[in-house]
Amino acid sequence: MAAGATRGAGGATTVRSRRPVFAFARTTLFTGGAGEGASSANTGMASISIKQKRIDTFANLPKRPNFDGNILGKLGQPKSDRAAWILVGGRSSRMGVDKAHALSAGRALALRVADRAASVCNLISVVGDPALYSDLGLPVIADTRPGAGPLAAIEAALTATSADANLILACDMPALGSNILEELFEAGGDIAVPRHESGEIEPLCAVYRRTALPAIREALDSGIRGVTEALRRCAQQGNKVSAEVRYVRVADPAAFANLNTPEDWRRYHHG
Repeated sequence: MAAGATRGAGGATTVRSRRPVFAFARTTLFTGGAGEGASSANTGMASISIKQKRIDTFANLPKRPNFDGNILGKLGQPKSDRAAWILVGGRSSRMGVDKAHALSAGRALALRVADRAASVCNLISVVGDPALYSDLGLPVIADTRPGAGPLAAIEAALTATSADANLILACDMPALGSNILEELFEAGGDIAVPRHESGEIEPLCAVYRRTALPAIREALDSGIRGVTEALRRCAQQGNKVSAEVRYVRVADPAAFANLNTPEDWRRYHHG
């Protein structure tokens, strides 16, 4: 019997592969990363030391989680003018572990978010360190300005994309529904952003068109790192480079729950 194979009832043999399943047969270029020599950030999550009061939150993480990025069964009709980009480059300092890899309902959190994106577009990729996140089974591109935060990740996505409309999603928002995502694509403008009744916006669940790239790049070159501040700058007509920002009303605030801390995690999964 081959290595990694098990024999079940009736003599049937099951072979489990350690290799990730890649999401898109149509993707011809994949930025590779770690393989068998993957860093401990990928393979040893359960061994990461965190405070005792937080351990129960991730007690069931396997030592070698099997991340399966195959979401082909969830994809609808091709929408070649759309792409989604999952941002995974945060430090997860408040969570205590890399939350992109943390298992939610048996699936890496970043892939739970990718599943949501798959309801409205077909091209889904990750922005982050390929050495750390290639095991998710999705194409990965690196930040063009490492350490410059999510605004730089948005710049990297808009530089790499071939799609006109690009859905940018933080990796810690698994409750998003397809209705709000579709509204963002249909809103028009250069950038479409959800806005709550309080005026708070969700710039890491927004659609950025390629036409917004010059304004995003100009904000970064000016030393701006906050996405909300950059959007304010983009909307100012007096700037040398501007972009039209449109806002979509948030009907269900709970859909935008961020899982930033172990307490957030327990609240989302256990009520």
